[in-house]
Amino acid sequence: MWPRRMDIQTFRTSGFVEGCAPNLSTLKTRIKKGDIPGEVQGNRYYVWVGPSNELMEPAQNSGNQMADALMDEWNEEHGTAA
Repeated sequence: MWPRRMDIQTFRTSGFVEGCAPNLSTLKTRIKKGDIPGEVQGNRYYVWVGPSNELMEPAQNSGNQMADALMDEWNEEHGTAA
């Protein structure tokens, strides 16, 4: 299922021509600012990518009303609502 999460180390080695990848601090800063689609979990940084490792925004819902309602309820109960 796309998009999928990819850690920034892997993204740097697979998403750019050798020698052209941004440094880790640049990626981390741009993820924190929301300039590129990504997220931080603890001290790990991820970007959201599509089938060809292109950056993609994560899906906000699945399109399945029942599944989306269950996930919305779970997020509200666990304090992770968007």
